[in-house]
Amino acid sequence: EELVLSARAGTPLQEIEAALAEHNQYMAFEPLDYGPLFSGEPNSGTIGGAISCNLSGPRRVKVGAARDHFLGFSAVSGRGETFKSGGRVVKNVTGYDLMKLMAGSFGTLGVMSDITIKVLPAPQDEKSYLLYGLADERAMEAMSLALNSSCEISSAAHVPQGLASKIDQENTEQAITVLRLEGHGPSVSYRAEQLEALLQEFGAGGLIHKDGSEILWRSLRDGAPLAGDAESSVWRISVPPKSGASYVEGLNLGSDVPYFYDWGGGLIWLSLTGGDNASLLRDGLEGLTGHATLISSPEAAPDRTRANQPLG
Repeated sequence: EELVLSARAGTPLQEIEAALAEHNQYMAFEPLDYGPLFSGEPNSGTIGGAISCNLSGPRRVKVGAARDHFLGFSAVSGRGETFKSGGRVVKNVTGYDLMKLMAGSFGTLGVMSDITIKVLPAPQDEKSYLLYGLADERAMEAMSLALNSSCEISSAAHVPQGLASKIDQENTEQAITVLRLEGHGPSVSYRAEQLEALLQEFGAGGLIHKDGSEILWRSLRDGAPLAGDAESSVWRISVPPKSGASYVEGLNLGSDVPYFYDWGGGLIWLSLTGGDNASLLRDGLEGLTGHATLISSPEAAPDRTRANQPLG
């Protein structure tokens, strides 16, 4: 009733999502499901894992990361001492803000046993507006224009031509730029009309409705277009949105390397095979604010020992 949820850290995300749906609520940061990338088995993640890894989906550009919805926890330190921080209210100023440290620490600072997060009312309606055939740089312009408009875009992604058919089976030849609208039904419809008028210069677009939109964004959220290749390593690279296309171009990867953009161009999902990919990707970040994180790879891949990029 107070839009706050507490759970044991090992509670499956699937169970939490089902409980929230009964109350017409949701986790706005839409944590990823890495099951398809790791083992092919979906719905295997827990709320503790999601918070420990700060897993944040496409809606991050509007609502923030998982750590921004993390209110409190109980944990056990490496010395076997129990400690807790935060509470069940948003405006909690008692003690150190350890939630910001624990979220994204990958369990290195303590083992959490209980977690409290902020949840929100679920949107009544959802639509996605699709633009077709845009080059990467042009897609960045469209996403930037939409995100900075009054249309209240909640997510923006771009899937180049070679990968677009994996999220839109009816489209086999054109890149897709996807913009998500959420909220009350009349508001979503009105904003969709405004968005279409705003983006006329980028060519004709199309609108997909709630069910199709939810499936599409779930696929992008989980990196599903890059799943299924056991010989490849999947990376997530965070860069300033305006630099996403130029960063990929500077890598000189060739036309056969699958990748796509999320977070308005600020997140790049990329699949590579062989070689010292960590050095290639991280050297390309020189001069930019960003980092490259290895998500999954073959057991023999040399990059497995350099999965996380050290903080600069």
